[in-house]
Amino acid sequence: MYHLYKHCWVFDKAPHLETELKPEEVKRFFEKGGFIFRNVFDFDRKEPTEFWFVIKDSFGGMDELVSKNRTFIRKSLKTYDFKIVDKQCVARYGYPIYLKALEHYKTKAVAQTLEEFERWINSCTEENEFWMVFSKETGEAIGYSINTLREDCAEYNQIKVNPEFLGNTYPFYGLFYEMNRHYLEEKKLRYVIDGARSLTEHSNIQDFLIEKFKFRKAYCEVKIYYKRLFKAALMLLYPFRRFFRDQRFVGIFRMEEIRRQFAKQNSVEPA
Repeated sequence: MYHLYKHCWVFDKAPHLETELKPEEVKRFFEKGGFIFRNVFDFDRKEPTEFWFVIKDSFGGMDELVSKNRTFIRKSLKTYDFKIVDKQCVARYGYPIYLKALEHYKTKAVAQTLEEFERWINSCTEENEFWMVFSKETGEAIGYSINTLREDCAEYNQIKVNPEFLGNTYPFYGLFYEMNRHYLEEKKLRYVIDGARSLTEHSNIQDFLIEKFKFRKAYCEVKIYYKRLFKAALMLLYPFRRFFRDQRFVGIFRMEEIRRQFAKQNSVEPA
């Protein structure tokens, strides 16, 4: 039920199913590898915390949106087709979109090679569902979304749109509207999710979803565990965290900040 992602153990089922683990249970995972273990529980609690998932659990169609957003969506739907496709389609047309989108990020991210991108797409399983955005006029592919269908929810894992088309045709608006409608209204899933709180803040997509599409923060409890030697190194480097610019270090230090905030709230020694 957990898998390694960038040396960190994370839950690979729907987040509302994760429960609090005991330290001895976490230790058994470290025996298999990894340096960090993230245990998230008490999903969608009432009281705000420093960790959350960004979710939407209802669909009100156009009526739930402000007039300006409705106009943007209608423009998008007139300009683009939003289709569920097979993974070969994303592997064929997605890489140039991916590179263009990364160039648009406000913080630098290390791009995958074409071979790495294709390998990742081809490794996707039956749990994954693929959407592409096509220009009605030219048929050109200008965006895609790779989603994961979990227990009664759909997770939006990677969404990329060529920024050259972000002017007055609003492809993001149509894509999110159609996906939300498909999963929440047609498939009647419990919620759709755009992941956990961003640690690197390389994209403003979560703020966009909250502001424009009535997504919300589902607050949770989180416990972070480290392998012993990794923890010792992290504690030594943490006071100098502002000197690190690499996004991998930024994410780790941000996670440690969150861990310390939770520890302080629960009157636990933070280090």
